[in-house]
Amino acid sequence: MAAKVHFQCTDLEETSFPDATFDAILCSAALVFLSDVPGALATWRRWLKPGGASRVVFNTPKQHASAAFEVFAAEGLKVGAPKIEDPSTIFSSEYDVWTILGKAGFGTVDVRTWLAGRGYQGTSAAEYAASMWKVCSASPFSPVDQLVGTEAAEAWQRGFLAAATRLAEEKLTGDDGVIRDNHDMFWVVARNDAQK
Repeated sequence: MAAKVHFQCTDLEETSFPDATFDAILCSAALVFLSDVPGALATWRRWLKPGGASRVVFNTPKQHASAAFEVFAAEGLKVGAPKIEDPSTIFSSEYDVWTILGKAGFGTVDVRTWLAGRGYQGTSAAEYAASMWKVCSASPFSPVDQLVGTEAAEAWQRGFLAAATRLAEEKLTGDDGVIRDNHDMFWVVARNDAQK
C-alpha cells in the first residue's frame, strides 16, 4: 500500500491545522527561534491526535548554542547595543523543559542530554571567527543593522572578530588543531497523554 505524503512550505507561526491532525511533530534545532515557544508547544499539542502514541520530538541547545554567541552579545554591549539573550536560555535545565511542556498540556516528557557541537577541522581561528560573525549577526534576535548605526556595527564586528579569534585560539582549539565549539543538547520526546 502506497503512503500518502504531502509537503507544505509555510511560516510555522502563520499556519494553522485542525486539532488532532498529526501523529507526531518533529522539530530539529529550530524551536528556540520561534517568537512564543510555550505558545507554539501548546498549539502543537492541540494539533496532535489524543493519546500517548502521539508526540512532539525536538532537540534544542541547553542554555547556549555557541561560545561565540556570548562573545557576540558582550561585544555588542561595548558599542551600545541592547543586552542580547541567547534564545536557548529558555531551556537552561531539564526542569525548564518539563515545566514548559507541562504548561503546554503534555503528560510524559522524556529528556536526554547529549554533547553536540561542531568541529572546524582545517579552519584557522580567524576563519572560525568570521563564520561565527555571519551566524550570530544573522540571528533574528540580533539584527545588527537594526540595533546600532553603521559605524557602531563596524566596531562591533571588529571587536567580535578579535575576541572570537582569541576564544578559538585559547579555549576551543584542541591538541590536534581542531576548533571545537561544543555544547549540551537536549533531546526531548513529549507525549500527548496528559490526564484531562
